[in-house]
Order: sequence, then structure tokens, then C-alpha cells
Amino acid sequence: MALIALDKSSSTGKLVAAARLTKEHGRNVAEFSMMVADDYQGEGLGGKLLRELIEHAKADSLDAIEAVVLRTNRAMIHVAKNVGFECVYDKEEGVVKQFLNLRGPHALLGVEETKPRQVSAPIYI
Repeated sequence: MALIALDKSSSTGKLVAAARLTKEHGRNVAEFSMMVADDYQGEGLGGKLLRELIEHAKADSLDAIEAVVLRTNRAMIHVAKNVGFECVYDKEEGVVKQFLNLRGPHALLGVEETKPRQVSAPIYI
């Protein structure tokens, strides 16, 4: 499942961000990935897309969402932490492993309990 964000002020609806959930084979877990164009970073778009991915994952009854990012990708680490992901640095691999448990006590992770809902794309900014 993928989401995109378009800049509606552009005459062509310029693609400025994308986020994706990919369900892992044999597990009730999905990996997320995301990109935001340089000119649109720092405006909350990454957090908005990630929250939308979480809603889709909940609607699909997934147990968790995870990702692995380079330790130098501070923006991605920051966004994930802000929406409740646990982030653990793996020194051996030089990466940060991010994990959000969708079945555990949400209050401990800083994620509000919400009912599954239909979300629509594209997201316009």
C-alpha cells in the first residue's frame, strides 16, 4: 500500500512525498518506507504520511510496523520517534531499527487509540 503527497499549488500536481507499507511474508508485520522532497522537509509532511500509514496498518489488523534506517538519517528517526516508534541503534550494522507495536498498550508508545477508518489519497499540502 502506498500514499503520495502532491503540491496542489503546482499546475501539474508535483509529487513531493511518498510513503509505503509492505507486508512481510509469514508475519503480521509491515515494513514502512518514506521519502519527502528536500524542499518540503521540515513541514510535518513525513509525520502526517506516517500517521496515515499507521491508520492503514490498524485497519488491516497488523501487529506491528517496522523499518531500518541509517543512523545518519536523523529526520526519519525524529519523525518515527514523534509518532511513537521505539528506535534502537544497532552498532554492528550501523543502523537504527524502528518498531511500533500496534497490539500493545498504545498509551505507553504515545500513539492515540483510534478506530480504523477509511483514509484517502492523495494528500495535498
